[in-house]
Amino acid sequence: MERHILDLFLAAFLLLCLSGLRLSKAGQLFNSAGLERDQTVALRGVLCVLILFHHSAILTGAGFSAGVLKRIGPYVVGLFYALSGYGLMASWEKSGPSHYWKKRWRSTLLPYLLLSAAAAALRLALGEALSLREILLSFVNGKPLIRYSWFILTIALYYLVFYLAGLSAKRDRALLTALVGVCVFFAVFALRRLGFEGYWYNAAWCFPLGILWYALYPRIVRAFERHPWIYLLLSGACAAWLTLVSEYFFWFDYLSTLFATAAVSVFLLLLMLKLRLRHPLLRSLGEMSLEVYLVHGLVVTALSSYLSLAEQSPLFLLLFFPAALALSWLCHLGFRRLLH
Repeated sequence: MERHILDLFLAAFLLLCLSGLRLSKAGQLFNSAGLERDQTVALRGVLCVLILFHHSAILTGAGFSAGVLKRIGPYVVGLFYALSGYGLMASWEKSGPSHYWKKRWRSTLLPYLLLSAAAAALRLALGEALSLREILLSFVNGKPLIRYSWFILTIALYYLVFYLAGLSAKRDRALLTALVGVCVFFAVFALRRLGFEGYWYNAAWCFPLGILWYALYPRIVRAFERHPWIYLLLSGACAAWLTLVSEYFFWFDYLSTLFATAAVSVFLLLLMLKLRLRHPLLRSLGEMSLEVYLVHGLVVTALSSYLSLAEQSPLFLLLFFPAALALSWLCHLGFRRLLH
């Protein structure tokens, strides 16, 4: 039973997701005018918890579900990127460059810097030797202070790319989308050339995909509402095939993963037109998804210094999930008071 704690946690979480899931009636779609905030926030809640399961499976390897959970990381991150690109495009259309960096600073960048300082303090307290030079280089050398926080650094890069592209394109959607797509395309090859690990870029194309999704949303809805199940079947089959190519056949090296993550994101974005997540707990998790993403890396650092994950994986899991979620909630409350 001890080896299957992760499976039990996953089963409970899936039941929670299913309890808040609604299917639209025949001939009707959810989110036909645009992705609703409640929907995307709830979806972020699902994704951030799946990241906890993904890293738990990698660290412990325990349970029947570990094999699948170890592989879902790029696809979860890909949907995060797509939702970020969609949200940035919606915000830009509404207010342009006005308060662009103020919003990003409050919502993402300052919390990341504050928790990076906490990570440096934690690592020093645990006896690790960290110089000021190492701390500063951690933001650019692929070795961030917070474990797993590479995602925030890539998002910060894409924020900058989007902003510069938006200033150049002004209100031209097609040009803005093309500029971001080209920049992200070359960023992938630059990161690979610089020797960064694959997880830094293997879902990167989903960010411009999210921007394109916003630009084409009315057309997508019009086409989808005619034959929704056919489009879901085709997009699902395409996503499954590209995922098999990426995960098992290893064709085209990292390019297959880039295509697979984009295809899975397309399928899930289409699925959101027929499904709706309604559970309030998922929305609460989504509201603090940034904190969950960052804080769980600190919890892993702290616990792994005292526990042998190979021998004490049940104890690690029993401590990890409650500690990560509770501390994330406290950080979320603190940042909300401090920054808003």
